[in-house]
Amino acid sequence: MNPTDVNMMQTTRLLTEHPELFLQEGARRKLLWFAQYMQPSFQPTPFHRSYYRILDLFAKRQIKKLIIQAPPQHGKLIADNEVVLTPNGLKKHGELRVGDYVFGRDGKPVRVLWVSPKDKTQYRVTFSDGQYVDCHGAHEWVVYDRYSHGKERVIETRKFRALWTGERGKRGSRAMYHVDAPVCLEYNARPVPIDAYTFGAWLGDGCSEKPLIHIGGNDIEIIRNIPYLGHEQQGHSIFPNY
Repeated sequence: MNPTDVNMMQTTRLLTEHPELFLQEGARRKLLWFAQYMQPSFQPTPFHRSYYRILDLFAKRQIKKLIIQAPPQHGKLIADNEVVLTPNGLKKHGELRVGDYVFGRDGKPVRVLWVSPKDKTQYRVTFSDGQYVDCHGAHEWVVYDRYSHGKERVIETRKFRALWTGERGKRGSRAMYHVDAPVCLEYNARPVPIDAYTFGAWLGDGCSEKPLIHIGGNDIEIIRNIPYLGHEQQGHSIFPNY
């Protein structure tokens, strides 16, 4: 057996017994392997593989000039079929484009600045009311964390720890993470067939079969805030149905 074969056998045996050395050696040759060696929990996406491949070419001087633009908010993938509220109505997440508007945490419209490349969803996040969202493991959530004494923090889906203290449904059990409560949404102004206040009053105290709103003796402010002319009949204030 020649010295080359002996050296190959020794190297193979060493890598078999110590696989971490294989990654360590690879980290000296490719930047992607270096990133995985430095951060073992790193799970590269197709974007990362393409990104590091180009960096390798640049490091080997096969690319002379390189400009890298790393867009913010990358890695926030949500399933394309998830329905999103927008100022102009419902829209599927996969149909959103740069320049569209969605609602921010404060309920106000915010502009879509970037649309990430397509990838596969990995997790289904289910809320306590039964609703769920399909998303990528890198999707970030703003939550209130009991581990952090109720402080707000940003956490990726795949890094969620135990979701409940104790056995869920039993006394003393608490959710570990909380998201924002629903907020009032600020839609674009538009013509409506009926005054919003009047419609709200009718939903609360009206009759579904006729244009009638039941008003008590202390509800004079309701009458003052309705812009339509009405009349009282048999102890009720009646307003035309517009």
